[in-house]
Parts: sequence; structure tokens; C-alpha cells
Amino acid sequence: MGKWKWSLGALIVVLAAGLFWGFHARQPQGPAPTGNTGAGSSQHPYTIASPGAQKYEGASAWEKYVKKAEGSPKDAAAQVDAAVASFVNKKYTDAVTYYKKAIALDPKNAQYPAYLGNVYFFGLNQPAAAESYYRKAVQVDPTYGDGWYLLGRFYVSEGKKSEAKSVLSEGLKKVPKSSPQYTRLAAYAKTVK
Repeated sequence: MGKWKWSLGALIVVLAAGLFWGFHARQPQGPAPTGNTGAGSSQHPYTIASPGAQKYEGASAWEKYVKKAEGSPKDAAAQVDAAVASFVNKKYTDAVTYYKKAIALDPKNAQYPAYLGNVYFFGLNQPAAAESYYRKAVQVDPTYGDGWYLLGRFYVSEGKKSEAKSVLSEGLKKVPKSSPQYTRLAAYAKTVK
């Protein structure tokens, strides 16, 4: 069981890395959708080109992960799998539902609100909701460097460089210097002028 959780964690990190890479190139695509239709923006801002992502692609994969999540309503990892499959298949409102279930099951896991922020930002083009979940991630675990990184990238993408500098500086004070996330956060902070 421990090996499976480690593998799931590694896959999620790889998928998150794909999101980070896409974050850099994201350009706003017009006004945010007014309804929560699940349609997302008409132009997907990135592709997930990471090993393992293909296991979530397609209707049959999506159905498999959703069925597993519905059959294991108290398993946060199953909810995250369904959320990732929903996100990869552009079923953004479903991804929101499953990430919210995972957060309710494991409220101390800072990754889940960060990933939910990505769904709101990349999929649903709802920056205000994205910002609140990125902030929640760093509130849940102030040492979660990727949460600070996402929040900083969010502000840069939205043209709010002073806010980006502020949160990146705050993150660098809270993330342990021994963490690989600290190194990535520090490197990114140096690029924000």
C-alpha cells in the first residue's frame, strides 16, 4: 500500500510539473466564464506531456477512475485520481468535485487545494477562485514550497508583480532551505523583476 501511495504522489508531482510549465506560457483568453459549465476556456493553455498522464486520458480511463472514487468515498487518493482524470479529460467541474472531496477527507494535505487552484485557473478561467485555493494551500502548510511557487506564478500571470514578489519572499522565509522546493522557489523568485 505504501508503494502505491508513493507512486501516486510521484505521478501527481509529474502532473503538477506539467501544469507549472504550462503556467509560464498562459495568456488570458478573454473574460472568465459566467457559469460553472465545465467547458473551460476554448483554447486549452497547455498540454500535459508527462509520463504517466496518458493513463488518465480518454473516456474509459475517466470512467474507471470515477467508478473507483465512487466505490471508495473515504479514500482521498481515489478522489484525487478521479480529479486528475477529470482534469486531463477537460471535465473541469467534475475535477472540482473530486478535489473538494479529497480536501474534505484529508484537510491537512496542502497539495489538494493547490491542484484545485490549478483547475480553477487553467480549466475554468476563474482566477479569483484559483487565488483563494492557492492561498489555502500555503495556509494549510506554510512550508509547502510548491504552493508558494504556484501563488507567485499566479500573480505574475495576472500582471501583479508586487504581490508575486511579496508572496515569494514570504515563502522563502517559511520553506526549509534544505527542501528541493526551496531551491525551485528561490530560482523563480530571482526571475521576478
